[in-house]
Amino acid sequence: MYNFLRFLCVNVYMVMPPREIIKIQLDALKQGTDGIRVAYKFASPMNKISTGPYKRFKHMVKNDIYKHLINNKGWRFIPQTIDKTWYNYKVTIEVVSGYNSLKYRYRFTLSKQYDWGKNKPLYDRFEKMHLDGYWRTDSVELIQGGGNPLFNIYGEPLLPCRSQESSDQSGSWNQEGLCNETGGGVHQICVNVDKVPQFSESTGQGKWSDGRKGKNHCMCLGAWALYKAKQELGEIPNTQDELNCYAIMDDALSSEYIGKWNTWNGIEVPNQIVSGVNSLVTQCYRKGNDKQKGNLKKLYNNLAKSKPEFNFPGK
Repeated sequence: MYNFLRFLCVNVYMVMPPREIIKIQLDALKQGTDGIRVAYKFASPMNKISTGPYKRFKHMVKNDIYKHLINNKGWRFIPQTIDKTWYNYKVTIEVVSGYNSLKYRYRFTLSKQYDWGKNKPLYDRFEKMHLDGYWRTDSVELIQGGGNPLFNIYGEPLLPCRSQESSDQSGSWNQEGLCNETGGGVHQICVNVDKVPQFSESTGQGKWSDGRKGKNHCMCLGAWALYKAKQELGEIPNTQDELNCYAIMDDALSSEYIGKWNTWNGIEVPNQIVSGVNSLVTQCYRKGNDKQKGNLKKLYNNLAKSKPEFNFPGK
């Protein structure tokens, strides 16, 4: 009860940064169901209109989507998912469920509260106070979790290749925007299409990638390997920094997956798979921190045990 009262006594009139608002809500929920009151307290007025009143909000937080926040065993920000402006803040939070001990990821969206149309502080009729540029939580969306968690080549939970706010379903990813072939029908290598000009045409697939400009796409390893091999041969211009390494699944460096794409569409060049894998590892190794580099090198070394043509390229 002490912890709950401590959270309720937080000064709602303080202009706190959005990270602090999220921390207050999640730390309160970590204490149990009493924390739902605190989470509601720091929800935006528009959020309360759609999810309130409090009795309805409390029932919602106990459902199968949000129950993992209650009595959670811990949580953390995913720094690379932060998207912020002076009035809007979005971030993905990884939560360890107190219900089943699995990891779940939630997308928090917050905004500064103000009546922009009337150019005056926004009145929160639920808390009976005016919000003069105060941060409040607009929505919380479950984007990944439960079941068998998927990991990227850094040994961390796999992130979507699809942009967080996009509804694009044409990127060869699954419904969650993940480059995950475990269900079939999608590919593993998350590529920024703007940084791979004429990708599909250069790999014998026509010009479909021209229509994907401004977006990411899950590419197959065969096409990626051919593209990079042609660069090494001087047949097409060199490109760099094309990959979203956080969205590339760890089994993209498994011998089984690589064996699947060693031959592809009949226009392969010699040793293209080595070019593709080595360029991926080199780029993502360079981008990673020490822990991430260690996991990536471990995956590569395991691959080399069964495929001696690979020699670790990281520096």
